[in-house]
This record gives sequence, structure tokens and C-alpha cells, in this order.
Amino acid sequence: MCSFRVALPRPRDPSMTSQLAHLVSYHDSIFNTFTTVNTTSNILSLIAHVLERRHGSEHDLVKGIRQLAGGLGASAGRGLVPGGILADVYNGLTGDWVGGWKSNGVANVVKWQSWVLTGYYLAEHTAWVGTVAPSLVAVNTSRLYMISNRLWLVWVVMGFVGLALRFEELKKAAKEMKALQHRENIEAIKEKRRILNLHLIRMFLRLLPAIQWTLTSTTLISPVTSQFLCALDGILGTYLAWNGLGFDESLSQPSTVKIERKNTTIDCSRTFKIFYE
Repeated sequence: MCSFRVALPRPRDPSMTSQLAHLVSYHDSIFNTFTTVNTTSNILSLIAHVLERRHGSEHDLVKGIRQLAGGLGASAGRGLVPGGILADVYNGLTGDWVGGWKSNGVANVVKWQSWVLTGYYLAEHTAWVGTVAPSLVAVNTSRLYMISNRLWLVWVVMGFVGLALRFEELKKAAKEMKALQHRENIEAIKEKRRILNLHLIRMFLRLLPAIQWTLTSTTLISPVTSQFLCALDGILGTYLAWNGLGFDESLSQPSTVKIERKNTTIDCSRTFKIFYE
């Protein structure tokens, strides 16, 4: 599996050295690094907002924290070039992040999410180059940023569709396992449903900011509310990735015991699929 979006399983060893090794491996992924930096930026922006109410916007501490938050936020996205674009192109071509789901709908959504995100990256990073080096790349940066915002909203909506299709597949699998009275597989499906619910919460946290960023004259939510929702999204995403519970499109099937039908008997052999690769 492409290593860019792999959520490593959390080590069982609670020792400091083991946890530190996991932290290093965790940040081998450019997407995990992006989440850490971007979440830190949003949290700092919220801290600056709280301090501003007490000390005013011109206080050195407030200004300094805002500058640090802005710098981190600006640098976070640049870290996805070129790895982020290449990873999504790779998945768009191969479906590497489908994760073993049987539904053709899930496979199609996972691939198309990558193509949408590829367009998002190209628009956003071209706009960024046009902003920092306008004499080198003369483009309509406002228009490109709006295109990237709209593509991000499309990606979020597709995320809801992909999760709905996964829930539907789990529902069918659960019905079959109940008919077979296979308790172990039923529990695995329940656990996967719990994990998908956490990813669904992430999508809801992303939805309102994504809509707001496509609006030019209407205020749906304030910038502070947007930063708060983005910070919660990042914290939840960090929890999921840190514990090996999937990352956005890359959500594996539940690990189930393979059931082989032989005539009228059921052989519940201890053959396991890989849950998180």
C-alpha cells in the first residue's frame, strides 16, 4: 500500500522509546505532518483570539501568536508539494486506498476523490506561486483560490457519499453474519462502524468551513468558528491516524474471520484479512 496515507497501528509498548519511535514513524507521512502543523496553526489562532479580547489586537503577544499561526498555516500546505499531488495521482490511477471494500461505488469514489484533490492542489499551489512571485507567474490568484475552495467542497461531499456506501456494505455484511450467527465477525463489523462514525464526524466538522470558503458575500460562520471546527477536525484526525484507524479515503475493510462453505457445513477457519496495512 502507498505509504503516504497509511495509518500505522499504535504500539502496545507504553515505554517512552516505543512511543517516540511511533511518533517519528507517524510523521514519515507528509499527510500526518500536514495535519500536525495545520492543527497547531488553528489552535494558535484560537489562543490569539482569546488573548485579543483581554489585551487588544495590538498587544505584542497577540500579534506574535497570530504571525506564528499564519506562518505555520502557510507552510503546512506547501509541504504537500510534490508528494501530496503524486500520492493522489497514484491512487487515482490504481485505487490503492480502496482498502478491500467490495462495492464498486466505494472504489469509484475513492479514485475520484483523488482526482478532485489533485485539481485542488494544482489550483491552490499555482495561486500561491502567483502570490509570492507575481512577476514569475502572472495568474488570477483570487479565481484560482476560489476554484480550489470549490474543489475542496466537492471532495467533502464525495467523502459523505463514500462513507454512506461503506455503511451500506457493512449493513449487508452484518445481516449475513447474523444469519450465520458468527459472533466474532459481528463484533468486527460493529467496531468498524464505530470507526466510520468518527470519520463521519470529521466530515461534518469540515462541511461548514468548506461551504463558507466558497462564499464571497455571505457569512455562514465566523473565521473563529471556522478555525475552531478545523482544529477539532485536526485533533480527531490525529487521534484516528495515531491509533491506526484510517485516514480519509484510506479506510480498510473490517478484519473478519473467513467463512468457507463446504456443502452444508461452515468452516470457521482462522484465516484473517489485514485490517490496517
